Amino acid sequence: MRYKLLGRNDPTNIIKTVLNNRGIDNYEQYLSIQGSDDTAWENLNNIENAVELFMKHFELRNKIAILVDPDVDGVCSATIMYKYIRCIDEDYPIQLVVHENNKCHGLEEEDYQLDGDVRLFITPDAASNDINQHIRLSRLGIDVLCLDHHQVTADISQSPAIIVNNQNSIAYKNKDCCGATITLEFCRAVDAATWNDFASQFYDLAAVANVADDMSLKTLETRGIIVEGTANVQNKMLQAIISAQEFSMKGIVSPFTIAFYVAPIINAFLRLATKEERELLMDGFIENESQTFEYVKRNKEIVEEDIYEHMVRLMKSYKGKQDRVRDKALKQLFIMADEQSVNKVVIIDVSDILEQAYTGLVAIKLSDYINRPVLLVRQMESGDKFGGSGRAFDNCPITDFRALAEQCPYISLAQGHPSAFGVHVDDINAAISWFNNELKSIDMTREYLVDFDVKSDDVWMRWCLDVEQYKTVFAHGVSAPLWLIRDVVVKGDGAKVVGKSSDTVQFYNDETGVQFVKFKCDEDDELLNAIRNNWDKNDFKINIIGKLGINTYNEEPEAQVIIVDYELQGDNR
Repeated sequence: MRYKLLGRNDPTNIIKTVLNNRGIDNYEQYLSIQGSDDTAWENLNNIENAVELFMKHFELRNKIAILVDPDVDGVCSATIMYKYIRCIDEDYPIQLVVHENNKCHGLEEEDYQLDGDVRLFITPDAASNDINQHIRLSRLGIDVLCLDHHQVTADISQSPAIIVNNQNSIAYKNKDCCGATITLEFCRAVDAATWNDFASQFYDLAAVANVADDMSLKTLETRGIIVEGTANVQNKMLQAIISAQEFSMKGIVSPFTIAFYVAPIINAFLRLATKEERELLMDGFIENESQTFEYVKRNKEIVEEDIYEHMVRLMKSYKGKQDRVRDKALKQLFIMADEQSVNKVVIIDVSDILEQAYTGLVAIKLSDYINRPVLLVRQMESGDKFGGSGRAFDNCPITDFRALAEQCPYISLAQGHPSAFGVHVDDINAAISWFNNELKSIDMTREYLVDFDVKSDDVWMRWCLDVEQYKTVFAHGVSAPLWLIRDVVVKGDGAKVVGKSSDTVQFYNDETGVQFVKFKCDEDDELLNAIRNNWDKNDFKINIIGKLGINTYNEEPEAQVIIVDYELQGDNR
């Protein structure tokens, strides 16, 4: 169990210590922010040209097409753009463009159909690097406006498109925001030019998109959007999803609940849905209520669903199917990964194991389980390359796996985010050898960055309440505190193995009343087996890395530590 203590180890002001450790010096300002800077758009490159291009087409009433990239950010970004235009003119001619293939992104693969009278094509959350398509569309008399946040790797000076992208806008300080934020900024700019105030209606969509796209909430701008958006969810499709997840969310809309209960069912749907179903999803998000749907329940009763009920039911159905396929594939992939135990990066051809839609989802689960970066690839139609997904586990010693993959001479494409990206591999074995050589001095063992180093008897209810109070603050980039807790006594006559699958360990500190729990233990888990096989009921000690919080049982709050990792002390090792 490797760990590194951050900061001053001061539990007297937990939230200050945690936020300071995340690089946020003015923690009080961070906590008190209520909204984002509505003039930040002025610092985006090309923003004035973008507004001018939009207004030219809008005033001529030329049809505008909006690309819907097939992820949560793409859906929310397209929804913002569509609904914003309809705020200005509710009858304005718009085409929503949904990819034929749900794994296509941007414009490069030409996997879309434009109406013949489209004159402006807006691509929210996409297409900064698709220069050839910009040129092709320009020759057809179609202007392209990109509102994007992905890294710019192409020579955009050769593009006839207007590209608004925070990554190449030096004066725009927020590099940790998603496509929906850039789309929102564009709408703010149009608001300023037209003396309107419509953009402020769409903070909820931008908030969900930022969380779903794993944007860091360390910046004040993104934090402001999250605070304002989660406090006032207006979009009816989002409201329906949140309502359907009420049992898990318990009325709390926060980065945590969005990340665990809202984004996953939308993403599951987008991975598996047909084009027609994805078009229906957009009907839900743009609040087109013109259709109703008949659904036959198990008892043969026929009920009528509105668009929101219909889409939520489909989302949940696809989420269940996705999880079953994922779990089945992981069992096989764990064995295959174990056969590559000497490799620094695990690369597996999953052509005969996994459909394309599942590769990213399964790759992150596999990487997290084996504590190594992973490339899951399938043979491409050309036959001479493999395409798929790259993922790196949390706290991986390789801070930018995508950039490293891009340097590999046997990888021809690595595009996306530092720890989650699409990849093309020319030679799997050669790539494995290259990574092994490049990373030969790197220890791949996960290193936990802990905020506090304390003794077990020092952990009381008050610390758990302090952490629980700020639960809605923690998110990607501002993670919940990790605690190294030493000398935790596991009582031989009190520790239990519980749960429906008998895979949860539970015990208490008798002095403080704090509950310690570890969920979903594997059959070979040392702690699980130490408790199961403790026939003499002897006490033993462990050191743990865990998260503090409050568990409510029978309406009574209980101080709880969720065990993330641990090490047995002494003879119990």
